[in-house]
Amino acid sequence: MGGGMSSPFGYGGGMGYNSPYGMGGGMMTGGGALSSLNQLLFGFQNVVFSLGQAMQILGMNTQAVQQLFHTGMNMFDNAIQTINEMNAICEVKDTTALTEEEIKRRRRLKALRWTFVLGISF
Repeated sequence: MGGGMSSPFGYGGGMGYNSPYGMGGGMMTGGGALSSLNQLLFGFQNVVFSLGQAMQILGMNTQAVQQLFHTGMNMFDNAIQTINEMNAICEVKDTTALTEEEIKRRRRLKALRWTFVLGISF
């Protein structure tokens, strides 16, 4: 009856055969079904979590594409409006009835048109 296996922790400080913390022994019988159920539930939890993350990433990508589309459409609309205003400069013949603000706007549009022509020619 020496000190070997009769210790509550067995050999190795808690890793013996009779220890509830070690391998074998009376406490672990019937744990196989519970262990496989835990593994199944853990796997299911991982799948649900992964699907949730994928849906979140897909939602963020959808929002980014939608924002990019709206920004591009606004840019296109502003470009069309500016081109139409530049074309309207040529149609106005009577410049005596223009206000100071309209004259400044016409100068800016003329400078923009000159910049476009210069940029495209190179």
